Amino acid sequence: MKKIALLLLVAAILVTSAFAYSNQQKFYSVDSGVYKAMETLYILAGKGLPSTAGPWSEAELQLMLARIDKSSLSDTAKKYYDYVESQITSNPKTQFTDNLAMQFGLDAALELYYHNNEEFKDQDQWFHGFTYRSPLVKFRFETWPTDHFYGYFELSAGNNIGKEGNNALYRTAFTFNVPLLDSILFTKDGLLDNFDWSFPARAFVSAGGKHWSIMAGRDKLSWGNGETGNLMFSDSFPRHTLAMFSTFFNNFKYSIVGTIYPLAVADQDTSLDGYKAMIVHRLEFNLFQNRLGLIVNEACMFWSDPRLDDQNFTLAQINPFGFMHNEYIRRNANSLLVFEANYTPLAGLNVYGQFAVDEFNGPGEGKYNPAAFGFLVGVKGAMTAGTGILNGSIEFAKTDPFLYIRGFTHKDYTKGYGFDAIYRTFKNTGLVNRNMFTTYKYGNDVIVVDGKVNYQVPGVFKAGLEAMYMVHGSMDVNSIWGWYHGDNDQTPVVSTPTTYNPFDSDDYEYGHEPDYSDGYIKQEHAVEKTIVISLSGEYCILKGLSATAAADFIFVKNKGNIGNNNQNDIQLTVGIKYSI
Repeated sequence: MKKIALLLLVAAILVTSAFAYSNQQKFYSVDSGVYKAMETLYILAGKGLPSTAGPWSEAELQLMLARIDKSSLSDTAKKYYDYVESQITSNPKTQFTDNLAMQFGLDAALELYYHNNEEFKDQDQWFHGFTYRSPLVKFRFETWPTDHFYGYFELSAGNNIGKEGNNALYRTAFTFNVPLLDSILFTKDGLLDNFDWSFPARAFVSAGGKHWSIMAGRDKLSWGNGETGNLMFSDSFPRHTLAMFSTFFNNFKYSIVGTIYPLAVADQDTSLDGYKAMIVHRLEFNLFQNRLGLIVNEACMFWSDPRLDDQNFTLAQINPFGFMHNEYIRRNANSLLVFEANYTPLAGLNVYGQFAVDEFNGPGEGKYNPAAFGFLVGVKGAMTAGTGILNGSIEFAKTDPFLYIRGFTHKDYTKGYGFDAIYRTFKNTGLVNRNMFTTYKYGNDVIVVDGKVNYQVPGVFKAGLEAMYMVHGSMDVNSIWGWYHGDNDQTPVVSTPTTYNPFDSDDYEYGHEPDYSDGYIKQEHAVEKTIVISLSGEYCILKGLSATAAADFIFVKNKGNIGNNNQNDIQLTVGIKYSI
């Protein structure tokens, strides 16, 4: 009996000590680069893309890796396989005997930014803007309690996003990511006027098992296979307050996420009694030995306005296999469908696409609302070259003028149930409200052509070249659109790129009944055209220490849709990062 008890005790100790390696509930950020490495490995192996809905749990990433036959890869690709495996295997530094593991970490980054044209004074006018920059210091805390739970919290110190059109971080030639030093040397503002008090940017708890996960908290989202952004969720929106559930298998994944966004308020004395909320669910299928991926996303955005008595939020859309469009009410919601597909015909080459449906006229409806579609198509490739990996992509995207923007707004503020949202941060001088798309990074009324090529030796260096051409019409997230007028039969049909806004009374005068044929354009705007050439690189000096640099050359014709307002800018970012 004593021997049995002793054996059971030893077994319990062994199980407990091995716990940290069996808990796979850690979530990896869409910024981590982990998924991009996994995607490259899949293309090298001749498989379709793995799930493009991030962030991803370690359990899901390990399941992705298990689908790759390592023995079929070349020697360089095998080394890349080992590199990917090392990146998705958590190993907590502090292990307790009561089924609890913890880990503390610190990321420190010193970055310097330079540009030579003060007309590019807002973060949206920088190719590498606020969303892709590093805070000065980021303290990380992780915990693995028992086999099925994980928690993450980060405390960062860095610059704020700044006020639109008057951003201290971009109105001078040189700036740092050190708020106090930046104020002393360059912006001449108060010592902490540029400091971001709205931390944490990333914090959540998660739970799960081998084939499922659930998380709640604050994190970025990226749903789609696009390189310039996605038609559903793009990583350009700084953070979401969310709850997400996923279940995943070799050939199938289901996800549902709910997010909530504040409405704009002027100051701390204004009641925060309105919000926007979005529910999105997603089905993913991998077919033909994981060569073909088919995905469908459906979203519903709600708007709650305290001025209206009939704006009530409903959870009727939370049906895993329901159709949200059949539950929503057009008065206070907007639904969106996004279809995705990708196919790898041969090892090293993948073709992909997305198609978004916001509004269309069904049989018998007549002209009720203007059509609102978007599509994105591209080709990705990867190959081994020497001791490294060479990959690249070519992508084309086009969004209709009315995509994402249903709802009504007024000239003094933006509200509605379009797929834009307020990103609110805190400064010493008050609140900062930024209106941004949660969906495609460049929004509606845009055409984008983009090409990339990158070369990397994992753990040593990487270098990249990107060229982008963008055409933007006069309707965007900061434009003015209103209630679709009457039964909308008088709304003129406009196409990308637009030269006037039919919902702006300064641009268009509506006609009269019965056919509204006497409507006319009052003024037109120029089409903005942008060319970007970007060079970037990163070099690993030693373990945990790396140097980064990016040089972006921006050429804009008719900037801000103003004729003959031609502007150029050179934007440089250099930095050094250390992580422990």
